[in-house]
Amino acid sequence: MPTDSNTMPIDGRPSGGSSNTGTVLLAANRTVLAGTYPVLGVGYWTTHPSLWALTLCHVIIAVAVSFVITIFMFIFLLPLQARALMNLNCPEWAAWLVCVLFTLIESSVASVVFSLLYIFLFVMDRIFDLVMKQRGHGNIAKRAEELRKRERSCTRGFQRFLHPLSFTLCVILVAPISIIPIVGWYIFFLVNGYFTAWGCHLHYFDQLQMTGKEAHQYMRSHWNEYMSFGWSAGGMGLLPFGIGTFTMFTSTVGSALWAADLEDEHRGPISELEAAAAGDVPTPAIAATV
Repeated sequence: MPTDSNTMPIDGRPSGGSSNTGTVLLAANRTVLAGTYPVLGVGYWTTHPSLWALTLCHVIIAVAVSFVITIFMFIFLLPLQARALMNLNCPEWAAWLVCVLFTLIESSVASVVFSLLYIFLFVMDRIFDLVMKQRGHGNIAKRAEELRKRERSCTRGFQRFLHPLSFTLCVILVAPISIIPIVGWYIFFLVNGYFTAWGCHLHYFDQLQMTGKEAHQYMRSHWNEYMSFGWSAGGMGLLPFGIGTFTMFTSTVGSALWAADLEDEHRGPISELEAAAAGDVPTPAIAATV
């Protein structure tokens, strides 16, 4: 029986002349929605005390270790630097004054680097896992292992270690460009947004045993959504008075809520692979390198 090209086919998707418009509107809605997840993460975090305890516990650990680093550097490093300057005929008072300032800067940098590594490599992952478990997706890593039959690679762990360092380095290098009106602002937010979005879903991709190439491939196929999320989370991270630091945790919550919704809607990488394995949809691009 002939059918009208503009009617809805049996799979529920529009066809004919309305399909293009419907696809564009759906993509636009998903792009806008992705940008709201960092804000949704704030609401979810404030209404789930289990996340408070998890966040506070690790923040206390990071602060305590940073305090120990500072004390250690003032006890051992400060005298060594002061004696070195005095050996170069620097006046004693000037040597101690300069070295106190240097040690303050050095301890601050060391504390910040440690805190970033600790938060990115341990705290964020645990927050992400807890939210995914609360949303009913605590078994996602097991699903990926059963489906892909791939051993976990140490290179993925190495990538996780490098991400906060590479993110910080790129932001520092790109920051001067931001003084250029419009073009500089766009480049800065483009780099910041991409790295922010990638970092927030890096643990998600790792759980799915995706290589770096597969993760970037998936992000490119959902470019507008990831950039919308990254710009929103990155912009919140620039808020002053410590608010930006707090949003690192809530944006991780938002990224987990987004990942859970992707899995609920069967649009996540692992859902695409499962559907392809069942023959329901064509094999996704990320499966090409499996």
